[in-house]
This record gives sequence, C-alpha cells and structure tokens, in this order.
Amino acid sequence: MGRTGWTQIETQRLMELADKARESGRPLSEAFRQAAEETGRKPDSVRNRYYALMRESGSCAAVSRPFTEDETRELARDMLLSMSGGRSVRGAALELAGGDASLMLRYQNKFRSLEERRPEFIREIAAEAGLSPVPAKRRMKPRENAELERLRALAAEQAAELKRRHERIAALGACFYKLCGLTRELISASKQGRIPSELEERTLSAIAELKP
Repeated sequence: MGRTGWTQIETQRLMELADKARESGRPLSEAFRQAAEETGRKPDSVRNRYYALMRESGSCAAVSRPFTEDETRELARDMLLSMSGGRSVRGAALELAGGDASLMLRYQNKFRSLEERRPEFIREIAAEAGLSPVPAKRRMKPRENAELERLRALAAEQAAELKRRHERIAALGACFYKLCGLTRELISASKQGRIPSELEERTLSAIAELKP
C-alpha cells in the first residue's frame, strides 16, 4: 500500500543512507532501494524525495550531476515500465518525477538521449524487464519531409474546398426555403388577381442567389 508524507525520522534515515552510499563510492540507487524497503515506499518515490531535499537545501549540483550507470539502468527500466502502460516519454518522466517539472525534464532528456545514442542499451533493459522496446523515432530524409509538406498542403487545400462547398450548400438551402415562402406568397397574390412588384423583385433576387 502506498505511503504519503515523510516523517522527520524517515527523512533523516534517507539522508544517512545517501551519505553512506556516497562515502563508500556506491550508487545512490542502492540507498534509495534500501530506504524504500525500510519505509514501504517505491524506489522512485524515495529518489524524488531525495532530489527535492537537495533543491530545497540549494544543492543543485546533486540534481544536475551525471547519472551513474546503475541509475541509468534503473531510469531506463522505470521509464519502459511506465510507457508499457500507454504513457508517452513525457508522461512517464512526469510520473517518475512525482510531478516535479525539473526532474521530469532531467528524466525525459536522459531517456531520449539513450534512445538516440544507445538504442541497444534500451533493447537490453527492455529484454531484462520482459518488455518490448519502444521503437526509436526515425529521422526523415529531406525528400520524405518534402513529400510530407506536400501532403499537408494538399490536405489543407482539400479542407478549404470542402468548407467552401459546405458554405455553398448551406446558402442554397437557405435560399430554397426563402423561395418556398415566396412561392406561397405568389400563389396567394395570384388568386387575388394582382402580384405586387415588391414581391416580384424579392422573388427574382432569391432566384439570382441560386446562380453559382
């Protein structure tokens, strides 16, 4: 069951584990996993708490420092697991960051860099987690870009033409109903033996509106 809120004792314990990990040269991910086991939280939640504390204390270097290899593997695995649920790279990074925008960008940029520069690494982590790797985005060639732009322009032109036709049909419909009303007036006037010139003019004007 998920935990909410950190007690002072839990926070102190997390910092102690992180300090010991740094002093012994071990990756912080080990400290995060141990703190997660002791507090009943998820490792990514513990990691988010740690970096939030670093920012609050002004220790920005801890947040911006390079990922260790272990942290890189852990991030790739967590991102792939989150994305397997249908999330985008940005959505997965935001979830792992616990809604923290700075951490989200850090995770997102790191994962996209891995996709671009180390696709075999992503495939390896995916295989270990029993997941299908996320297909890397293929860069389009200039000719493909030109064709895409041509198709976009064609689609925009067709959409504009459909809009014009729709407006024309709507106008013809309105004109048709107007003529129906005028026809009834003409029939009524003809029964009385005289058609007012004003009615004739309105009828002729409505007929002119039907012309393309």
